[in-house]
Amino acid sequence: MPVETSLEDGVLRIILRSNPTKNALGPAIVGKIRSALHDAGDCHDLALVTVESRVENVFSIGMDLSLLAGNGRQELTWQSMEQINAYVELLVDIARLPVPTLAIVDGVAVGGGVDIACSCDLVLATFDAAFSIAQFRNGVFPWTTSAVLVPRIGVARFTQWALSGVSYGARQLLGYGLVTQACERSELQRVRSNLANRIRGFDRATLRAGFASLHHMDERDRVARLRHVTAQLALNCAALQECR
Repeated sequence: MPVETSLEDGVLRIILRSNPTKNALGPAIVGKIRSALHDAGDCHDLALVTVESRVENVFSIGMDLSLLAGNGRQELTWQSMEQINAYVELLVDIARLPVPTLAIVDGVAVGGGVDIACSCDLVLATFDAAFSIAQFRNGVFPWTTSAVLVPRIGVARFTQWALSGVSYGARQLLGYGLVTQACERSELQRVRSNLANRIRGFDRATLRAGFASLHHMDERDRVARLRHVTAQLALNCAALQECR
């Protein structure tokens, strides 16, 4: 099973565990995450949603862009558009949750993996984590990444990072504001548990009301940005295939 979920004492844990694909964000994983989020959204006891990985040294390598190029066939191009839409709507789903969200990154987060982490309110990363937005290497502009990352770190830092082609670690991204807390790998479970337990201790109704309002204020701009880049990503992938 590529995604494992559990809901216990108000905490929904979404665990990516597709070792063969390194948690590539294909239709199966995207669909299962969206289904878990939709089911939990109606739980009035929900206090926190976490996204993490059980694949060693990997959070997610993002979308497989080669599958989105359409291969010159019209029906495959439409299928790739559907996959991109579903992926974008996953990021929208995260933005609309009425509770705080936490990405736990211990390993490599590439492209869409950065998107998922950045879409969460909090990012807890180990000092072994590495974040990459090097989509330019594949001939693709980081469309969705720009939509969720620029509001968080600014245009200049995004541009410098995207054009550098290098991975950034937790220490640097702490300074940028993408990573909100960092720790040694040996301390990860303790830090995660302490944070979850603290959030569990808050009044659930107050928590949900506050974060529903907070996310609603940000939702319009975020959703508009994400949906604006959907077509650009699809066209970029299709054009890339034409050039090959």
